[in-house]
Amino acid sequence: MRKATRTLSKLCLQEPPPQFEQVKFALRPLAYLIHTGDKQVLICACSALLVLTDRVKDTIQVLIDAGVFTHLVELILYPSPLLLISALCIVRNIISEVDDIQIQVIIDKGALPSLLNLLTQNYTNSVKKVTCYIISSIIGRTKDHIEVLIEAGNISPLLKLLQNADHFVQEEACRVFLAISEGTNEQIKFLVNEGCIKPFCDLIVSPNQVIIITYSLLFLENIMKVGEAEKNQDNTEDMNVFAWMIKDAGGVQIIKNLQTHDDPKIRRIVKKLLATYWQEEDYNDEDDDEEDSDAKPNIPS
Repeated sequence: MRKATRTLSKLCLQEPPPQFEQVKFALRPLAYLIHTGDKQVLICACSALLVLTDRVKDTIQVLIDAGVFTHLVELILYPSPLLLISALCIVRNIISEVDDIQIQVIIDKGALPSLLNLLTQNYTNSVKKVTCYIISSIIGRTKDHIEVLIEAGNISPLLKLLQNADHFVQEEACRVFLAISEGTNEQIKFLVNEGCIKPFCDLIVSPNQVIIITYSLLFLENIMKVGEAEKNQDNTEDMNVFAWMIKDAGGVQIIKNLQTHDDPKIRRIVKKLLATYWQEEDYNDEDDDEEDSDAKPNIPS
């Protein structure tokens, strides 16, 4: 079995990449082989499947139909770095194509706690980047999936990635938080109470990180929409508390500094934010120095 698996793997790795018609006969055998308990067979089979899902069109649907997706998620916890990385990257390649039923199946099988383990342990930045991408793809389906993520305890390690990881991982962590910020008002208030505003204000300081700045601004906008809703419901003494918290974290001045950013999308978002939430106040440094520190509003719960 090992020899046959290695042969299939070598076929898939050839240059130039094989055409679908050349490799389609191998897909179902490979899908079967990832259910074996042999480590070497698993590594070779997953290596081949990774190459195929990366480089050969039409393979993903065949693999989904063969039922490999949920088992690949289980392989994420297999004690082999080579197998972990291959399985994780195949899931990344497939996840946008699967339906909500299969997403729910992997959630029921404990996918989110498994992914949380990859974020909290001493794995490489590449592993954490792919993990964040998978998480954002899972929770982008429904608000119920966001709640499962929160209940799995994933927010705290994601916040740590925002603050300490390299910028490629930060991009994907931002994507996760942006997906969460499309959730319910209660879910967004939970994020605020976990301390997400200051890290996002810090992320928009560097003008070169266009993707991070864009995600961060959109995230802060979603936060402020909830703050505005709370204000309109008379829950916060006629104040958008979340806009105030962004100002208190130094975010308003940073946002104002982005008005001349090279990226037109960033400029449009900044213009909208300033016009919507801060048009009536002049938030210059002198005003900030005179702010009454005892006048902090209560955060809605």
